[in-house]
Amino acid sequence: MKSDLVFCLALCSLGCGGQTLSFWAGAAQTDITPQFEPYQDVNGNLRYDAGEPFQDLDGDGVLDTLWLGGFGPRQPTGVHDRLSARTLMLKLGNQILSLTAVDALGLSLGRIEKIKESVVRRLGDEAPPPESMIIASTHTHQAPDTIGIFGPGSLQPGWDAAYLDLVVERVAESIEKAWKNLRPAQLLVAETDAPDAVADIIPPEVMDTRLILLQARDENGEVMATVVSAANHPEAAWNKNTEVSADYPDKLRQLLEERYGGLALFFSGAIGLMQTPAAMGEEGFERVEKIAQYYSEKAAEAFERPEQLDAVWKFKWRKIPLPLENFELYAAVQADAAEGYREFLYQSDEPPCKGSLGCLDLPVLALRLGQNFTLVTVPGEMTPELLLGGILRPPDSKGPFPDAPPEPVLKDCISTERFMLLGLAGAEIGYIYPKMEYDPESYYSYLHSAGPSVAMIINENLCQMLRAIEQGD
Repeated sequence: MKSDLVFCLALCSLGCGGQTLSFWAGAAQTDITPQFEPYQDVNGNLRYDAGEPFQDLDGDGVLDTLWLGGFGPRQPTGVHDRLSARTLMLKLGNQILSLTAVDALGLSLGRIEKIKESVVRRLGDEAPPPESMIIASTHTHQAPDTIGIFGPGSLQPGWDAAYLDLVVERVAESIEKAWKNLRPAQLLVAETDAPDAVADIIPPEVMDTRLILLQARDENGEVMATVVSAANHPEAAWNKNTEVSADYPDKLRQLLEERYGGLALFFSGAIGLMQTPAAMGEEGFERVEKIAQYYSEKAAEAFERPEQLDAVWKFKWRKIPLPLENFELYAAVQADAAEGYREFLYQSDEPPCKGSLGCLDLPVLALRLGQNFTLVTVPGEMTPELLLGGILRPPDSKGPFPDAPPEPVLKDCISTERFMLLGLAGAEIGYIYPKMEYDPESYYSYLHSAGPSVAMIINENLCQMLRAIEQGD
């Protein structure tokens, strides 16, 4: 079922200490680093083999380990940097909106529902409405497999129930703490171009090279939180790494916090098919440092000319039915290898579900913040051409839908100069791409998705919501 919720609120600004403080803001983080027993990967095959030494921390003679998410089966040998859940909560009048970034490959619809339930238990009537809690994964490829498809085989999913339970409670705790930290604030937005860190390795070559930033400052002008979004896979350490890490977002957040103070949050933007940091040199943690330093310097340039946001927001939230057309993903959902979706999968003879393997109702959100900033969320990894334009069928494409009509471009539906897309928000259903570009014969990555019809449904709905906000509906 499709449902809509619309919120609209505007307040007169209050002058405090020379600053215009119209919002309330609060920020907090919690640690979600997994506990496991490190081992020595003697033969270099990225996983534990019998006879390899390991730290038997509980003395039971058995290696207690996890599977890392992304690339292929890998097991962690140690921790390079801590993983976290970070929340910025915003309050305007009696309405609350929270933005939470989780250092995870992705979180399922079921797990995010559990997080929201935990927040409601913690805060009771003071909890933000579930639809106004935006929970997104950074998509680091160096964290535990929270999706399930990167285990050693189809019969052994990669997710770990105990770790996912910990993530649920720690994410909820970050939202609770952010609520308790609310105080008067002003909001600033800044933007710059950062083209040197990202490459598009699957045609057509379209990239969103913008670095978009939000910043909350208190009555003394001190930074409470900095939000940064980039359309670049957090996979700079690449596929041979076996140390747990948030990848380049961790170092970038450190640099922003050192420069400005407060708490830094990172969100992945339109990273789909296939926005990657390969442009920044050889794989590894040296590339992690290089990308973070580059983005940090670009952020400093952007904040030389920030724009203060007026105390107005309007947002529209909707759950939309999305058809599951990919049999491999369907099988993973039914086997609970892709954890957290099976109980939400249903059959329907109504469009767009008719003829599919089933449907999932997944959330999207459109937010106007101030007069010149728009934020949209999608439950997966959207390609930049669906956001910015440039949809076309590559000349050598072998895909089965050469005559598929192009989807609406989100930028064409956005009336503000500045806008941000938060990917992997509310769920992670994989790549979201134009139907005419679908070509699994040439690029297997197209099968890491719900299917080729999803993009049209998402963009049509978001454009309807954006127009409704513009018209004041």
